[in-house]
Amino acid sequence: MYKNRYSDRNNIAGLNIKRFRLQKDPRWSQNILAAKLEVNGLSVNKNAIQRIESGERFVTDIELKAIAELLDVSVEQLLDESVYEQKEAGAENSGLNDSELKKTESTQKTQIQYRQTASGYGSREIAEKPEE
Repeated sequence: MYKNRYSDRNNIAGLNIKRFRLQKDPRWSQNILAAKLEVNGLSVNKNAIQRIESGERFVTDIELKAIAELLDVSVEQLLDESVYEQKEAGAENSGLNDSELKKTESTQKTQIQYRQTASGYGSREIAEKPEE
């Protein structure tokens, strides 16, 4: 029998993508990750990132490689299944329900500023955030 799902998820990497995305300093929003992927030539929008992280969407090998490069981790780290065991143990031990867990995982909002590049129509890149 062919198995193309991991438990109730359509991918293994989703939780790891979210974990590594939130470890960036400053934290990357789903919009920022999507914009950086687009600058690198991969058309994946914020909604696709959300669906990947929640396990609703499959991840192609091309997407997985590009995401790993942007997050500066290996593909193997994104495919590490131990995060699911930790999540199950943490949820059981914390006594929090799903909605409470989501509230504790809130991220800071970051505004993305774009600047037009000289490479042609429709090209854009993320402007560096000025030092404060």
